[in-house]
Amino acid sequence: MPSPLLTLMPSAPTRGRPVKSALILWDVDDLLKEQTAARVRPVLTALAERDELVQTVLSGDNGPGVFAKADRFGLAEVLDFQVGAYGLDSRVRARLVAAAQRRAERKYAADFTRRNTILVGGTPGDVRAGLGGGAKVIGVAADRAAAEALEWEGADIVLPVQAGTGGFLAAVGTLLAFPAR
Repeated sequence: MPSPLLTLMPSAPTRGRPVKSALILWDVDDLLKEQTAARVRPVLTALAERDELVQTVLSGDNGPGVFAKADRFGLAEVLDFQVGAYGLDSRVRARLVAAAQRRAERKYAADFTRRNTILVGGTPGDVRAGLGGGAKVIGVAADRAAAEALEWEGADIVLPVQAGTGGFLAAVGTLLAFPAR
């Protein structure tokens, strides 16, 4: 049964409930900082144009707090907070991936597994959580040392912070075998 808190949180518009075939989990603990939010906003917006994608959050914080931060940076309207996973769900980050997959499965009547779930994060812990929880991982690295750490942990793709929207869309397309638009 969904938490009463989650039913109060907004959901991204579904434009007539299109079939959802992939889930992108944004690890927001680093994402919701001013310098990062400005870079990621165009990526989130471009991905929101893909009707087959569900974008949500994964965070050690509570849901309303995450929504408030995302809203402050203009990111909330493209994220479905109702299917996200939060610190109240588990203290084990890998379990948060499965929690978000289950919520998305219930809401969208689709299966979400490693085949069609991507976790986006910037730390070795994010990579371990994604791989351990049943997701492919896009690591976002601030510098060469961070990139090496993410690669060593097993991220499927590592992008530099300055990869831009095109690079990010290409990485998502590669991992999900989506055609370019």
